[in-house]
Amino acid sequence: MSSCRFKYMFVAYSASITGWKYCRPLIVVDGTFLKGKYKGTLFVACAKDGNNGIFPLAFGVGDWENNLSWEWFMSRLKETFGNRNEVLCIVSDRHQSIERAIKLVFKETAFHGVCTFHFKQNIKARFKKVGAGELFESAARAYRKEDFDYFMAKLGELSPKIREYVLEEDPRRWARCFYPCRRYNAQTSNIAESMNSALKKARELHIVSMLELLREKLQTWFVERTKAANEVMHDLTPWANEKLQKILQKAFQMKVETLTLSRFNITENQREFIVDLENRTCTCRRFEHEELPCAHAIAAIDKRKLPKHPFCGTWYLNSEYKETYKGVIHPVGNEDDWDIPEEIREIILKHPNYKVRKGRRQKERYRPSSENYVAKRKCGRCKQLGHTRKVCIKTPIANAGSKRKSFEDA
Repeated sequence: MSSCRFKYMFVAYSASITGWKYCRPLIVVDGTFLKGKYKGTLFVACAKDGNNGIFPLAFGVGDWENNLSWEWFMSRLKETFGNRNEVLCIVSDRHQSIERAIKLVFKETAFHGVCTFHFKQNIKARFKKVGAGELFESAARAYRKEDFDYFMAKLGELSPKIREYVLEEDPRRWARCFYPCRRYNAQTSNIAESMNSALKKARELHIVSMLELLREKLQTWFVERTKAANEVMHDLTPWANEKLQKILQKAFQMKVETLTLSRFNITENQREFIVDLENRTCTCRRFEHEELPCAHAIAAIDKRKLPKHPFCGTWYLNSEYKETYKGVIHPVGNEDDWDIPEEIREIILKHPNYKVRKGRRQKERYRPSSENYVAKRKCGRCKQLGHTRKVCIKTPIANAGSKRKSFEDA
């Protein structure tokens, strides 16, 4: 029998592979530590479906976040999901190994965008200047270069050093108005971190048990979202429809001048915008960035008395949303029924070459001082959140197995 030692693992379900083509060409990646005996890192790749929900693509396990592990994970990701017809946008934090892996593996077929939330936290931690983070975020989210220049000028007035530090990073990687490809509304890597949070308990388990729990969770999500999509009666997904409904009233208050059958001059608060329905553009640039009509485009569409869904990206159609979750995630079945090749059956897989440390294992990630995080305190007496047992005024919960006396027995 031959033997080998565990190093890397990559998992992508068939349902995710087939559903990926109905999602926006955007992938968010992140890595988080495992809490088991042999540690390691869980790699996560997610996309966004037409209802703006998290669509899980692939998972991987490696030793830690370094050049080799990220390059291996990105290679498997590209091999499994291939290229799209347009440039793919991959969003992550500013980890140098991720940037390196994307350039090596995807080359010109993908562009790496950095998470503006992590960038903002770096600014707060490094300079501790009130208002700097908010000005940076406003500049990063600006759709037009004019607005970007305005907020960057304000940031320069506040602190020239902060402005210089921010511009050391290529604005194409974090500023919306300079993106070389569509990034839609994914300014941060929050969806990957939300996935990590959803798998918080699973990360404490053995790898095989973690994968089974992961499969069960994804199976549940696919069934629930398929059911939700079948209950929708309109053409757009609930999220896209709600987003358009919110700006309808604003659109009705605008002045519309017809230039041609497809071009309109829209006046809003004494500012003019040109909408081109044929090319799906607006000089506010929101229309082409998100592939959803902006308020100016809705005003033009309403002038022509046309339906709105033909001017939305295909990702937002409910018919595409149904196709996204059409795949089925099956259980692994009984081990006795597995058809395992003999050469695989003979392999003895050893645990990772990792020295197990003494002491309690880490359960929570280390939070930087820049994060405004307030720990949830739980009372050991009444088991309620928000205070400790030292200031508790409630009667303690009866516990037959406890040797501690209650107030009534004292």
